[in-house]
Amino acid sequence: MGVIVPGDAVASEALVELLIPSESSSTVLRLQGPASKLSSRLPLEVVLRKWKEEIYFSTPMDPADLEGLPLTAKVSPGKVYYWPPGRALCIFYGYSQIYTPGHPVGEVVGPVRFLDKIVDETRGELVPHRPDEELAGITGQLASMGYAVSTPLLAGSRVVSAHKSVEGYRLAFFAVREAYGVYIESEPLFSYNRDAATLRVMERLARTLAGANYARLDIDEEGNVVLSASVEEGQVSSAIGELERYYPRVVESLLD
Repeated sequence: MGVIVPGDAVASEALVELLIPSESSSTVLRLQGPASKLSSRLPLEVVLRKWKEEIYFSTPMDPADLEGLPLTAKVSPGKVYYWPPGRALCIFYGYSQIYTPGHPVGEVVGPVRFLDKIVDETRGELVPHRPDEELAGITGQLASMGYAVSTPLLAGSRVVSAHKSVEGYRLAFFAVREAYGVYIESEPLFSYNRDAATLRVMERLARTLAGANYARLDIDEEGNVVLSASVEEGQVSSAIGELERYYPRVVESLLD
């Protein structure tokens, strides 16, 4: 099952980019409150550690910098926490829980799907995130619809990554601009298999999407079931608006 979690409002914030040079990829984090001050101490070379469904790395932030923030032992996928014992930022992309209580300090902007591919002790670099101006036509449409947006690296190219809470669910997706238009792909819903049980689920979801003009049931390159759309750049708002209508129906159909 894919990651389905509610979103949050934000106060003071900074966008920082976790670069993985060996993979020509990155993930953008939105740090909030006192943690946003970390952006003034970048760039920062980090060693990424993997534990269960969590990526974490040490930072120069002192626990005293975050005094006054609540501590929690119950974390959510797609969120970022500061773990005082390791002076570390912890990024959760699944349903495992933090080892000991930490401070909620931000979130991942967009899908979390690629975090699971990070190998323990991978070297990375944390830098300020500067949105790609060539993708401003797409990011502008999404920002006007209330999405948190960024332009991380995916296989060496800049793409649009976005998310927001829709009817209590975290709708997250990538938008890739190609010569022939814009390809949109959601966070994975579940792994695809050709067994009878999966095919029955696929047929039920296809019926749920029968009235859609843009949104469609699809398989990504890793063999996961996703929602996708292929549109012209001027149609991005319409396609995303439709995804907002259908995504909760699809998730609720899976949970029934």
